[in-house]
Amino acid sequence: PLPPCPLAAFPETLARLASGLPQAIRDIAEPALADDAAAYAGMGAQAAVNVPLIRLGRLAGVLFVHDRGPRDWAAGEIAFVREVAERLWGTLGRIQAEDQQTLRNRELSHRLKNTLAMVQAIASQTLRNAPDFETAKEALAARLIALGKAHDILLTGARESAGIGAVIAGALAIHDDGQAGRFALDGPAIEVGPKAALSLALMMHELATNAVKYGALSVPGGRVAVTWSLEADAMVRMLWTERGGPKVAAPTRKGFGSRLIERGLAGAVGGSVGLAYEPEGVVCRVEAPLSGFEAAE
Repeated sequence: PLPPCPLAAFPETLARLASGLPQAIRDIAEPALADDAAAYAGMGAQAAVNVPLIRLGRLAGVLFVHDRGPRDWAAGEIAFVREVAERLWGTLGRIQAEDQQTLRNRELSHRLKNTLAMVQAIASQTLRNAPDFETAKEALAARLIALGKAHDILLTGARESAGIGAVIAGALAIHDDGQAGRFALDGPAIEVGPKAALSLALMMHELATNAVKYGALSVPGGRVAVTWSLEADAMVRMLWTERGGPKVAAPTRKGFGSRLIERGLAGAVGGSVGLAYEPEGVVCRVEAPLSGFEAAE
């Protein structure tokens, strides 16, 4: 086998190959290759044919064929090496595409299993806590729609993450009654992983559902502000604030929705979620490490 040698040791060769055309070298002693001669000699090559692989305008690889002595390469030899290179590049491209497809299939399967487990838990808790079947059906359907919105964002372009603003907006869209200024979202661009995206969407859906029933969204003038920030300590801090609604009082008992708000996202990202029933409106505070939001698992 040839000894390892960095591509940077062949500046003249790399400059020629950037054109995308093959390079036939009769003898490395030619003056034009003075800067590359030592590297070729170290590999035991006195003559060579180099065929480049250009991808997206950049040199991605080189098929290197050499001889230990000077050689006048015939046109047929150069054409043969070029054909071998083209077949090799094609094969490598197919292998890479197959590997990427296998990886995507595994990720999709894993994500589907996690989602099914989440749906099972949501369905079980919804049915257990609902006073009647119709109420359970409506609540479960709305929660599944919120999950579906988050999945739509994640699956667009086969992404492994989603923008936090898009996740929040998607979850709140089904609660938008068309009144201007109902929702105000503000915060920096932060990419969140699948687990955090689904849990965040569910939390936003539950907060909005409660706001429609009892809070700011239950009256025409009510509004909701959702802000988030990324602090210097790599912590994400999020705030849900309701204003303009009826006076708020803490519930006498906590249902599944409240538990989902306080525990769902906190468990998914390794942070804390606090729900406060202030007289002016409900306030929900989230604090979690950025790494928790970004994690794929």
